[in-house]
Amino acid sequence: MISGRILSIFCTIVLALSACTIDTVEENSAYLPLDDSEYPYAGLDRIVIETEHFKQIKDAETKIPARMQIYGETSPKTQIMDLTLKGHGNTSFDMSKFSYKIDLMEKASLFGMDDNKDWVLIANHKDKSLMQNYITYQLAKALGDEYSSSCKYAELYINRQYLGVYNLCEHVKVGKHRVNIPKTDSCYLFEKVLETDLKSNMFESLMEHSFEIRYPKNPTPEMVAKLNDHIDEFELKMRTYKLKENRLLGQWIDIQDIIRYYWINEFSKNADGAFTKSIFFTWCEGGLIQMGPVWDFDIAYISQKSNSVTAYDWYIRKYGWYEVLHRNSEFRQAVKDYWIENRETFRSILDTIDVTAKKLQKATKNEFKRWPILQVDDKWPFIKSYDSYDNVVTSLKLWIEQRMEWINKNL
Repeated sequence: MISGRILSIFCTIVLALSACTIDTVEENSAYLPLDDSEYPYAGLDRIVIETEHFKQIKDAETKIPARMQIYGETSPKTQIMDLTLKGHGNTSFDMSKFSYKIDLMEKASLFGMDDNKDWVLIANHKDKSLMQNYITYQLAKALGDEYSSSCKYAELYINRQYLGVYNLCEHVKVGKHRVNIPKTDSCYLFEKVLETDLKSNMFESLMEHSFEIRYPKNPTPEMVAKLNDHIDEFELKMRTYKLKENRLLGQWIDIQDIIRYYWINEFSKNADGAFTKSIFFTWCEGGLIQMGPVWDFDIAYISQKSNSVTAYDWYIRKYGWYEVLHRNSEFRQAVKDYWIENRETFRSILDTIDVTAKKLQKATKNEFKRWPILQVDDKWPFIKSYDSYDNVVTSLKLWIEQRMEWINKNL
């Protein structure tokens, strides 16, 4: 049932056009029902989705036809949009609150972001601050990254059930307003993944890293082999110490780009960023390997895999390509110089946290009423207990301050 307050205002608007009924939702209805009596408006827009025949989302493969509408405080702000909905992520389905992938039938600008069909609703369930992804993408933008996903906060209802606070984010894909590389058979967007059972669009490199090609969507065996050979040759030269000077290293990779990507992950001690998964790259034949966009920071900062992970010590540089690159003295110096030049930009993330926490303050009451996890710390992914949301925010800021202090002393 739609809430009485919202229904009254909306019916006044549409009364001259049609009778206002709340018993059923017909295909040509001007609104999708929203009952916010238990979880009242808290300063964020609401995304309302109903799947065909109220089918449940059970996995990240099956696309379910659905309709969506965005509500403001008292009434719909958009028309109903047709889409398909499926789950999103690798570990999301191990938890009660999980993420979703939206494929609109027609391009739309959602919350002022650039028109597109592909969007992701990020649950942030492992992250009790609800902001680690958001603040990191903002940091990447501040550091001048060519592209990092734009995100907006909203509360989500699916099939008339309140599901909590989500980030609606731009899906990582090749496009003019996303990862802007030429759409040719010689340009690639690819991702470091964990899978060992390789599919046709995947390959394993010389250093036994698994990569999945995201663009082109259906690469031929020849295209896969071309990228595989290029990555193998790069890794071979790293391992045989033929790239001892940045002058030579720069013939293969964009050094400043990879250093920026490294520091965002090292600064946050991102578990996925330790050359495990959700690491994106681009490469066009004849050009340089670039890293990005940054993605997936829900097990970073204070929301890591165990309480034993602190704000101290080096982390990312111990793994994968980073470990090999840090054997290069010129690369290590360039890494140090980048931090010194940009550390105040990293510090500005504290201001972003304050602004974001204020925006989320009311909505967190709904979130933690629906998902009472603040004090849960007995099993993954809830490794730390907090008395309040304010306590989470304070803990996150303290961790970042400690992390910056340690880095400054140990460059």
